[in-house]
Amino acid sequence: MAEVHQAPAGGKGGDPRAPTTKLSLLSFRDPDAVRAWLTHLRAQIEDVVAAGDDATRAPGERRLGRAAAREAIEVGRRALEHLLAAADRAVAPQE
Repeated sequence: MAEVHQAPAGGKGGDPRAPTTKLSLLSFRDPDAVRAWLTHLRAQIEDVVAAGDDATRAPGERRLGRAAAREAIEVGRRALEHLLAAADRAVAPQE
C-alpha cells in the first residue's frame, strides 16, 4: 500500500506527483508514451487508495486529517479523469 505523506506546512494538500507532462497527445503506438501514461495512472491510483485508506482509519491512527484526505482524493480524481480522457482521445476514431 502506498504511504500517505503529510502536506507541506501551509499547503492545501494535493499531489505533487500529479501528471505534469502533456498526456493529451497519447499514442498507444508509442511504447514510451504508454509507459509514461501507465506510470502516472498507477501513481494516481496508489495515492487515491492511500488517502481513502487513511481517511477510514481510526482517528488516532490517521496521518492526514479528513480535509487533507478529501483534497488528496479530489486531486487524484481530477488527475485520473485527465489520464482517462487522454486514453479516450487516443482510441477515438480518426476523422
